[in-house]
Amino acid sequence: MMRQRAAGTPAAAHHDAGLSLVELLVSIMLSALLLVLVGTTFVQVVRNTGTVTAAREGAGSASSIVTELSKVIRSASTIPATSLAAAQPAVVSATDNALTVYSYVDTSPTVPKPTKVEFAIVAGQIVEKRWATTSTKSPWVFPSTPTSTVTYPGIHAPIGSTPLFTYLDATDTPVSPGAGLSETQRALVASITVSVRIRPATPATAKPVEIVNTVGMPNVGIERATP
Repeated sequence: MMRQRAAGTPAAAHHDAGLSLVELLVSIMLSALLLVLVGTTFVQVVRNTGTVTAAREGAGSASSIVTELSKVIRSASTIPATSLAAAQPAVVSATDNALTVYSYVDTSPTVPKPTKVEFAIVAGQIVEKRWATTSTKSPWVFPSTPTSTVTYPGIHAPIGSTPLFTYLDATDTPVSPGAGLSETQRALVASITVSVRIRPATPATAKPVEIVNTVGMPNVGIERATP
C-alpha cells in the first residue's frame, strides 16, 4: 500500500550551498597564487621575447654595417697620376675610428667614376658619408658637402681596446695610425680589419653583437703575402 505524503512536507532536505569563511579564504589564496604564477610567466615570456628581438636587431645592424664597409673597402682604388694631378692613395685619411677612401663602389660599369666615402663614429653610431665626383673625367673633383649621409641603427660598443679599423700592410703587419696615417703610411695599406660591435639602442641591457672581418684591397696595386 502506498503511503500518502503529508502536505507541506518537502521531498528532500535542502542543504546550504554557500562557502564557509575558511573555504573562502583558501579560495582567495589559491586565486592570488595562480595570478602570481601567471603574471611571472607572462613577464618572463615578454622579457625573453624582447631579448631575442634585441639580439636579432643587433645582428642585423652589425651585419649590414660590415657588409657595407667590406664592399666599399674592397672597391677602394688608388687614383692614377695625370698630367694635371699626382697619384693619390686609395686611403684618403685614416684613424682608429674613422676612414675615408676613394672607392669605385656602385659605379657605372661603362663610365666608372670614384666616390669618396667616409665611415666614422658620431655620437655612438656609425655614420657613412659619400661624395659623388662633379668631374666627368680625371682629375676627379669632389664637393665639400656630402652627396648622401646614412646613420646605421644601433650603438657602437667598442671591443675593449680594439679600434673600429686596423690597417695592415702587404705582410699583414698593422700600420699604426696614431693621430692619423701619414701619406706614406696610407700608401702602404693593403687590407683593413673592421671590428664592429653593435647593440640595439633599447633596451640598454641588450648584449652587443660582434663581427670582425679583414677586407683585402685588390685595386691598390699592392701584392699581399696572404691572399
